Amino acid sequence: DGIRDYKVTGVQTCALPISMSVGFAAAASAQTTWQMNNNGSSFGWDNRGNTFQSQTDRMGNTYGYDNRGNSYYSHQDRSGNINGWDSRGNSYQGYSDRQGNTYMYDNRGNSRTCQQVGNQTFCF
Repeated sequence: DGIRDYKVTGVQTCALPISMSVGFAAAASAQTTWQMNNNGSSFGWDNRGNTFQSQTDRMGNTYGYDNRGNSYYSHQDRSGNINGWDSRGNSYQGYSDRQGNTYMYDNRGNSRTCQQVGNQTFCF
């Protein structure tokens, strides 16, 4: 469920894969599922046939891309705040709570909520 900082109890220093935001503005209404691996990588798919891959490092930076050639970068700080940008000029912000839920919004007024269940994350 992300890499936790040993100094901060219960707060993720590394995002659920913030890759859920790839093509965020265009796919805000698509339902997305993410499968997280123990090494910080993840794979996702949505109900429109798109696939996503990402890698999160120990500093909370996530880099990823989708099957349409879009790439993105995001960062989650120790407080759970998220900032991100994609290759299509979109920016997004949000936060993660202690239960692993993520709440996002972008510069076009779209919003998205993700819920972590075990090693999968469901976004709607």
